Amino acid sequence: MRTRSHRYSREDGEYTNSTHYDPQNNSLDIGFQRLKIFNCKIYPDMSSIKFLFVHQNNITNLPDASLLPNLTELNCSNNNLKNIPFYRKLITLNISFNKVTELNHYHNSDLKYLDCSFNPNIALNIYLPYCKHLYINDTKLTNIKLSRFRKLKFLDCSNNNLHDIDPSNSLLELNIQNNEMTELPLFPILNVLMIDDNFLTSLVTYPYLKILNASRNKLIHIDSQPQLTKITASHNLVSKIGLMPKLEIIELDNNNITNFEIFGVSKHVCLQFNPITNLGVHEQAFQNIEELQVDYKMYEKIYAKCYDSIKSINIFACENKIDEKIKKLEGVFSARMLKFIKKMFLKTEFQNRGNMFGQITVRICDEYFKNDDETTMREKCIMTLKNISKLYHKIIVVSLIFNY
Repeated sequence: MRTRSHRYSREDGEYTNSTHYDPQNNSLDIGFQRLKIFNCKIYPDMSSIKFLFVHQNNITNLPDASLLPNLTELNCSNNNLKNIPFYRKLITLNISFNKVTELNHYHNSDLKYLDCSFNPNIALNIYLPYCKHLYINDTKLTNIKLSRFRKLKFLDCSNNNLHDIDPSNSLLELNIQNNEMTELPLFPILNVLMIDDNFLTSLVTYPYLKILNASRNKLIHIDSQPQLTKITASHNLVSKIGLMPKLEIIELDNNNITNFEIFGVSKHVCLQFNPITNLGVHEQAFQNIEELQVDYKMYEKIYAKCYDSIKSINIFACENKIDEKIKKLEGVFSARMLKFIKKMFLKTEFQNRGNMFGQITVRICDEYFKNDDETTMREKCIMTLKNISKLYHKIIVVSLIFNY
């Protein structure tokens, strides 16, 4: 059964029929209609509704709980709600992108899934003994007590102001990106950890961890992770890494790694912009590896070793590295000149780099050395050409393709 939404029309003046009522599943969907008022009178008997979807509207109030005695799932995200009635049988609740500040009615309730993300200043001081999925990201959260969610499996508390978090024996996945964490407790069965953009200096061993995202921290040391298959920990200070024999995907660019061993199971490896002096390659590595990314300096060292296994080579400028290097030249060249250099670095193919060096050198000499005598200008141009070449080779990434 479909009922007509009479709130908003199409551009041609015709009303859009987007409301859907399914009597077999006892579900009602009135999402994406920009409704301002939930008028129960125009919909079927609400007492039988188990699944209600009112997301992406502009409503400020929901129906009284007495009108929805059998409701088990509610999605009221993206509205202007400040309060949520207590629906006694509710198991799944999504109130994201609203203005709710508390859910005290749901203390000790049967909720198993709760998404209250993007509700600024919400206070979640309730006990949810059956909750397995909790999403409380982007709420300005300063603390969370995991002891209140003893069966929690999946937690997203990213983009908040957390300094610490309780340990949990049940947690499988944790997203705590973009907070103010300096250390983490042990989560004995954790499988997935996303902790980018924090202040960690080290990571202990998580015996069942399979996926780790920890870029842009202050990591110096990462302990052994026996089950880890994917690590992304770019832009840290990592100099020492424990044993990780099952790694398939490795992204450790922009660190302080001097020694690294590529195991036979590795498929994608990114190690550019590390001061690596010893790169060990397991004898089976070239049979399984699909891509290896290194900087130009490392490429020159390992090219002969892996020449026979390379299928293709892709060389490109790293924009983040360009920005980092160019920032150091802000007092030397004008903003316009630096913009020109960046543009040339990014658009020029590696095999045409010689012509590009010449164009940049000519532009610099014309702007800065045109009043010098011929001999001095020639010397400065030669030095500029060398420096441009040196700068370029410090910002390029070499992607070696093997068994792809």
